[in-house]
Order: sequence, then structure tokens, then C-alpha cells
Amino acid sequence: MLPSVKARVNLDICRNDHRCLPRMHCPAAAISPAEGKIFMKIDEEKCIGCGKCIKVCKNNALFLVRQEVKFG
Repeated sequence: MLPSVKARVNLDICRNDHRCLPRMHCPAAAISPAEGKIFMKIDEEKCIGCGKCIKVCKNNALFLVRQEVKFG
């Protein structure tokens, strides 16, 4: 097992202000508005865990979590 890091959204404090959307803040284009909701969503398959989105979120709604990835 190898560690992997992915971004997550704290739905209680996300205000969907789109600061994290521009490609310069998410090079993997893993963040999008949640349809019909007032928060953003992160596609875990696309997220590369770089943390750039976290730096631009004024509400501190984004954070990184460590996951174990099983190979083979």
C-alpha cells in the first residue's frame, strides 16, 4: 500500500465562490460546482492532491486527506 493525498470539501463552509475553479488553481480540472447545490465537488479520480485549490479558498473549505492505495 502506498499513501495518496486527495482534496475534500467541507460542505458546511463552502460558499461556491468559484475561486478554486480556474485551471491555474486546479491543474487536473477536478473541481466543479455541484449541480443544484451551493457547494463545489471534487472528482477523486481526477484530483492529483497538489493542494493548489486549498491555497485560494478564502473560506478554508478545502483540505487534503491521506488515503492508502493498494497496488497489485
